[in-house]
Amino acid sequence: MSGGDWKEMLVAVQAGDIDLVKYYVSEGIDVNYEHPELMTTALIESVQFDQLEIARLLLEHGADPKQNAWLSKDNPISVAKQQQRKAFIQLFKFSQKRRSFWSKILSKILSKI
Repeated sequence: MSGGDWKEMLVAVQAGDIDLVKYYVSEGIDVNYEHPELMTTALIESVQFDQLEIARLLLEHGADPKQNAWLSKDNPISVAKQQQRKAFIQLFKFSQKRRSFWSKILSKILSKI
């Protein structure tokens, strides 16, 4: 996907257009991409615009809640804490535990190969 497509997805995240975000994700857009002009991620924007369901969707497709924005060094977790968005903080904690669980399972499987 091109940077232009990513910008359109970012606007969809901000507007809460989950169907359009689903479309871009299904087309293979990189959910962790940070555009060099906008210097933010879709997951950070989902927090800033209070789009919890979109954040959940992005996490399900590999978005990283620890990924820092380039210049500000903010990440989705720090933004959620700054804005006191408890639901996002809980979602990010759960996603990290889930990711850790599957990492351990995958490591065990790969060690037996």
